[in-house]
Amino acid sequence: MMDISGDHIAWKILRPDEHTAPFVIGLYTISTGSIEELPVDGGTIGQIVMDGGDLIAFSGSDYKQSVKNTIFLYSIVNRTQQVLCKQSVYQIEPVIGEGYVAWRTTGEGYCDTITIYSLADHSQVTLTPPDGASYAHPPSVGGGMVVASLYYKDAQTSGPYKVEIVATTLPGMEKTTLALPETPPHRSPPHSNGDWIFWSERYTDSSSRVMVYDIKTGTIIGTIARSGGNLDIDSNHLISTDIDELRGGSSIWLTTLTGEEHSSPGKTTAESRAGVLPASIIGYGVMGAGIAATAVLWKRGNK
Repeated sequence: MMDISGDHIAWKILRPDEHTAPFVIGLYTISTGSIEELPVDGGTIGQIVMDGGDLIAFSGSDYKQSVKNTIFLYSIVNRTQQVLCKQSVYQIEPVIGEGYVAWRTTGEGYCDTITIYSLADHSQVTLTPPDGASYAHPPSVGGGMVVASLYYKDAQTSGPYKVEIVATTLPGMEKTTLALPETPPHRSPPHSNGDWIFWSERYTDSSSRVMVYDIKTGTIIGTIARSGGNLDIDSNHLISTDIDELRGGSSIWLTTLTGEEHSSPGKTTAESRAGVLPASIIGYGVMGAGIAATAVLWKRGNK
């Protein structure tokens, strides 16, 4: 329930009794070192995300307006708050960037949708899954597109038997389903930087790899050797977690993408095409511990 972007870090301030205490967003300005509290009008706060400038998007409820489980937009400069969507179903897991807010809407049954909202003209586009499928994870915005995972449910096990990745261009809203091989046991939600789409795949032997998809050619060009249990991307930096199950530890790795193709011994095709520099470890700890904090510290140093 925190995010860092541009010159700000924002988080939800927890109160002893959330049913009676006012809800507040904490805001830290990196350049000045100042901390302030942003009051939220009559509601709860869920997930918080920022666009690198003045805007904060968050999920929550506004009981004064009888609006539950929706998406709000907060202006840091104007101290104003607005509701982006009023529906009877849950609006959750917002992301914001490049002039758009996208979020997941949970419907009845297995049919979650993705909504893309334009901050410029306030228009909305809904990505509706085909029968038997669901956008069961949050989308991501980056590189002039929204990318999201589309899950097809196995009727016998209730788990996904196939996971597709759908890319929607901005502002054209042209939707493309990536041509991918058979789904491994786990395929993570994807991220894009405009040239490549990245996601991690985890296999039955517990190994995992970061996959690299070339947007221009529409093909998978290979893998980045460093495993990626979880990953995120910001411009030309890829950050991923590596799980060491033998030692019971997890580490964070930073990979830099130069975008200039060059090959060298030991590099995979994808690493050569994307100009991947040697990855460096920036944090290590007990399985799952310290990962979020270390990631935030790294992003703060590379704002």
